[in-house]
Amino acid sequence: MDMILNPAALTLVCTHCGNPVPSERRNGFCCNGCETVYQILSTAGLGDYYTLKETGVCFKPSQPITFSSRQFTFHVDQPLVKFYLEGVHCSACLWLLERLPQSMPHSVKTCSLNLNRSVLTVELVSTEQINSVAKMINDWGYIPHLIADSDEATRKIESENRKRLLDLGLAGAIAGNVMLMSIPLYSGVGGRFETLFEVASFVLAVPSLFYSGRVFFKNVYSGLRSKTFPIDAPILLALIVAFFYSTDSLIRGTHQLYFDSLTALVFLLLASRYYLARLRQSSRLNLGVLDFFQSEFDGKPGDLVQLQKGEKIRFDGIVRKGEGWCDHSHFTGESDPVRLQAGDSVFAGTVFLESEGEIWVEVRQTGKTTRLARLLEKVADVQSRRTITELKSDQWAQRLLLLVSSIAVVALGYFFTHGMAEEGIRRVLALLIVTCPCALALATPLVFSLSMKSLLKKGLLVKDPAAIDSAPEITQIYFDKTGTLTEGRLSACVDLKSLSTKDSSALFSLVRLSRHPASRSVERAFAEQSVMASVIDWSSFEEKAGMGLIGAHPDQHDRYEFIRAEASESGMTESVFYKNGTLICRVSFEDSIRINTKPAIEKLKRCNYKLALLSGDQDRAVEKLAHQIGVSSFFSKQSPEQKSNFIMNAMMVGDGVNDSLALSSAKVSIAVQGGMEAAIQSAQVYSLNPGIELVPEFLTISKRVRSTLRQNFALSTSYNLIGAVLSLSGHMNPLIAAILMPASALTVFWSSVIRLKERE
Repeated sequence: MDMILNPAALTLVCTHCGNPVPSERRNGFCCNGCETVYQILSTAGLGDYYTLKETGVCFKPSQPITFSSRQFTFHVDQPLVKFYLEGVHCSACLWLLERLPQSMPHSVKTCSLNLNRSVLTVELVSTEQINSVAKMINDWGYIPHLIADSDEATRKIESENRKRLLDLGLAGAIAGNVMLMSIPLYSGVGGRFETLFEVASFVLAVPSLFYSGRVFFKNVYSGLRSKTFPIDAPILLALIVAFFYSTDSLIRGTHQLYFDSLTALVFLLLASRYYLARLRQSSRLNLGVLDFFQSEFDGKPGDLVQLQKGEKIRFDGIVRKGEGWCDHSHFTGESDPVRLQAGDSVFAGTVFLESEGEIWVEVRQTGKTTRLARLLEKVADVQSRRTITELKSDQWAQRLLLLVSSIAVVALGYFFTHGMAEEGIRRVLALLIVTCPCALALATPLVFSLSMKSLLKKGLLVKDPAAIDSAPEITQIYFDKTGTLTEGRLSACVDLKSLSTKDSSALFSLVRLSRHPASRSVERAFAEQSVMASVIDWSSFEEKAGMGLIGAHPDQHDRYEFIRAEASESGMTESVFYKNGTLICRVSFEDSIRINTKPAIEKLKRCNYKLALLSGDQDRAVEKLAHQIGVSSFFSKQSPEQKSNFIMNAMMVGDGVNDSLALSSAKVSIAVQGGMEAAIQSAQVYSLNPGIELVPEFLTISKRVRSTLRQNFALSTSYNLIGAVLSLSGHMNPLIAAILMPASALTVFWSSVIRLKERE
């Protein structure tokens, strides 16, 4: 076990949390709790936590562990649970907590941590395991609080907003009064009134700095404790120097006071941060994504609701009376309507098409407890993760802060050694205030949030913001064929009435177990040709991706195969139906090109993207489609594994169900067909509209995001360089710097909003 030494203080610090070790403890830990957690992690093979803690991104300081043998008595009725965790502070916590499935494979299926909200989502193997999982989390040094839904975490954020608003109000009232008292001082008032106003300004500055401005002290303290250079360090240094210099001047009677600048600076800093924080919160996609899919519902569980034709269902429920048809395509990707009967389930976000009479549904789940809401909550958890660009922006801000602080120290030394202490303090104060890099640090995540919101309005649900970050680097795009470039609603050309009853039942029983578009078309053909077929319970059934279906008859021991064949001379896709190796019939499939395919392909070609078809279909069918849409490169007969080998550093656009492996392997992936549940699991972006019409729009906005970030970087860097020069040369005083600093943040923000604003 290595003991960590803090070079600044030359004192021993705790191996686990980094806090000072009391003199009476010589084992490298500040408390028994930290020592216990260290032993638990080391024994479990999770020692990499400490390596990641040193090299990762820190959000707030680690705290000493209050270790206890607390027994948890949580009770839940579903395996997906959420914990609000106390003690989450850095990327190492993310790494550690998301190893719960490996540490408890018999208790936890999956888990994910939302760092921004300290919310851990856990999928349990069994609901009885929740207390043992909570105990493990507690043993690792985090205090778990079971929450019913994300609303509880949101309420904590709202509570924090109210506290910030109170601090801002107090700071504003103080700044206004100090400014009023500064007017007679600047006007030349003398005598006891001058002393009275100066003392009153001092008295008001104390709560402004040490109460309203306590957030700056906390942020700096947290940064130093976590061994990262805090972004508020220069600001706090400027505030402290201004306060104590003004206090010393008040005592000595030299009348060189900065209490007005100090209180105004505290107010302006708090105001700009509160405003930008609220804007960022309001722009977060997960706060409004449900409204995109469903409107408010006033009912409650247990109510009976009559469905109307064309109505978008706003709750999860069970059909209690009547029959009808519903569109479940958002969830399943199946475009055929689903017949509803008594006892069937309906889900929020689906569309009720029609009924043969009245149809009544009992409400079971509403609001954020519906299947749709739970699905979108998973999206929100991924959206909260930081992109590489955001991490690089933070690193740049850290380097800038370190550079500015070094310049400030050198400048102070120069002015003090040359007998210009007062002038030096004034110039260094202005330097430290005006060069705060928080404008860029705040604007970068804001740009991604705004872009995701804009894309959602257009019909693209972005699960992973890394897709926007990586898309500008894409030069090669691969497209799936069926359902992506074509309608995906194949029409089967076959005379089913020519088949024997036994063979037609076998074919029907095979295709009904597959969700492939070809199988669905054959199943529709049975209904269209009014061919009745019984259902066979196969003794064995296998669906080979890209090849076909195989089933073994349990009684006659016959083996049936419905497999893909070479395309016909006309380029139509064909499948063949075999019984024990003997050909029974051929099935040809017709599929029309989507109306938006050719215009989208032309847009992409004008932007110089390399385009290719990547399909499991036969050569002639793929070649024919490639020629029709103007794509020169194509690859046919590709299995899912072969597809995934093509697209490691490219974009894949395909079916969220049948192309899941390729989508999950691509650098950037967009699912334009298939059910939302399957697509969200495999793709980074899900198109709410079928076809590739929105792919050029996504690439355009991603490039606009990249250019906006570069513009913000240039603006922020130029502003800081000019401000530094003006401050050190004496052409900018601290008050002007205090006004310009938040103004720069707002400039960068509005620049982002204007550039990313959706074109009408």
